[in-house]
Amino acid sequence: MATQTATMRLSKPATGGDQAPLWGNYLDTDMDLIDRAVNQVITINIPDAPVTLIADGTTSDQALYQAYAFTGSMSTSRAVTLPNATRFGRVVNTTTGGFSVILTTGLGASASIPPNSILFNYWVDASGNVFLLSPEQTEFLQSTQSVGIGFAPGGPAKDIASVSLTPGDWDLTGSVGFSFSSGTPTANFIQGWINQFSATAPVLYLRTSLQTNGAPILSSSLAVPSQRIIVAGTTTVFLSASMQFTTGTCTVTGQLNARRMA
Repeated sequence: MATQTATMRLSKPATGGDQAPLWGNYLDTDMDLIDRAVNQVITINIPDAPVTLIADGTTSDQALYQAYAFTGSMSTSRAVTLPNATRFGRVVNTTTGGFSVILTTGLGASASIPPNSILFNYWVDASGNVFLLSPEQTEFLQSTQSVGIGFAPGGPAKDIASVSLTPGDWDLTGSVGFSFSSGTPTANFIQGWINQFSATAPVLYLRTSLQTNGAPILSSSLAVPSQRIIVAGTTTVFLSASMQFTTGTCTVTGQLNARRMA
C-alpha cells in the first residue's frame, strides 16, 4: 500500500507485488501535485464562512498550491485552515467587504491577510504556527493638491490632501507649499502636518512650523514630519495646514505619500 511524504503528500507505493502495474498512475498524480506546489495558483471563493482546504494527496488537494487567491464577499474576517505541515507559500486577499483572511492550522499562531490585493509570503513552521512575511510588492499611495486651497487672515485650519489606508503598517510623508498674495503681507507662522483627524493639529513635535514674527513673506515650502501609522481598519489620513497672517490671501498646495511597510 502506498504511503505519503510528510509535507507534500506525494505517494510512495510499495515496490513489487500487485502494486507494480500501478506505479505509472501514482507517478502521474505525483507530477501533477509537484507542479501545483512549485508553480500554480488556485482561486478559492470564501462563502462568508470558515474554509478548510482539502489536503488528501489526490488531484482534489487544494493545500499544495504555491499561491492562493481568495475571493468572495465577507461580512467579517474568516479563517482558512491549512494542514499542519511545514511549507512556504504565497497568498493574496481580493475579497470584498474590507475584512481579513486568517490563515491558521488550528494549532499555533495565525496570520491575518489584509484585504488590499497585495501578494504576501507566508510560512508554516513545525509547530503549526503561521507567519506572515514581507509582501511581494510595496503598496504606494499618493495624493497631490496642485490647485491652491485658499486661506483668509484668521481663518481655520484646512485639509490639503488625504489618502485612504487599508489595514496595515504605513509610513507617511508629505509637504506643503504656501503662496501669499502680492503686497508683502506679514505672517506670524505657517504650519503643516499629517493626522488621522480632519483639519486638526497634532502635538507640536508632529507639526512643521515656520515662525516669521511678522516679517513680510510671499511664498514658502515645508516638509512635514513623517509618521508611522498602524491601522486595523480602513482609515483616512489627512495632510493639513494653518497659518496666521495679516492682509491679502494665501493658497496652499501639497502632497501626501503613504507606503505600506507590511
